[in-house]
Amino acid sequence: MVWWKKEMIRYTEAFIFLGLGLVVTLLVLRDIYEGFGIMFLGNTWVTWFAVSFLLFAVYSLAAKFVFVKSNEFYRKRIRSISFLVGFAGALYIVTVPFFKGELLF
Repeated sequence: MVWWKKEMIRYTEAFIFLGLGLVVTLLVLRDIYEGFGIMFLGNTWVTWFAVSFLLFAVYSLAAKFVFVKSNEFYRKRIRSISFLVGFAGALYIVTVPFFKGELLF
């Protein structure tokens, strides 16, 4: 039963960050992009997932370095290749439109 609780916590984290990412994308990032003259059109769901993953990454980093410094779970998460590649990709998707002048997708 312990593994079941851990999985439910992970799924809850995922849904919370998807919801927060949607809110931040629609209410904050859209206005920032449009303020820079970037049309918020196209496959905006890619930007939504990137923002959600960035929020998740910031949460994981804060959990590791501020709240629970000795937790093995967060240490493994932050050092995993998939986490680092996802973080770099999400950062790329969110920041490149400022240089390119349009959404990537």
